[in-house]
Amino acid sequence: MTRLSRNVVYNVVGQGLILVVSLIAVRFIFRRLGDDVFGIIFFNLTLTAVLTRVLELGVSSTIVREVSSAFHKEVGYVRELIRTASLLYWTTGIILVAVIWITAPLLVTHWINLKTLDPGTAATLLRILSVLSLVALPKGLYTASFRGRQMMGINNVIDVGTALA
Repeated sequence: MTRLSRNVVYNVVGQGLILVVSLIAVRFIFRRLGDDVFGIIFFNLTLTAVLTRVLELGVSSTIVREVSSAFHKEVGYVRELIRTASLLYWTTGIILVAVIWITAPLLVTHWINLKTLDPGTAATLLRILSVLSLVALPKGLYTASFRGRQMMGINNVIDVGTALA
């Protein structure tokens, strides 16, 4: 089996598993935990997606390009590039978590329409879920480095693992 065929299989299986896990999770969350918890989880996912897109700054595309073109010729350069981007992204993630942690009470009272959950519990839930914001940017960086190496098996394991988490 060629590398291309293997990567296509990894992508189809990995994305299929993410789809199945997501459908099961939505059903469980909505039926068992209720509208308010579903809304807070969805709000956090949307907030994280928007912030990740805004703060990504094209670094993932650059990492894919640089890793694929320079990995075998300039390993030290690629290593330093990934270290620099890691420092930037982990620092940004910590700042995002701190901002969400501080502003959680304001977010749940002014942006989320609660019906059954009290604002204090909703703020605590949002704070716990903010860990997703911490790892969203670094996850994108590391998956980009695996894409650059054409190691889609590892990339899909990371994606399925984060979907399960």
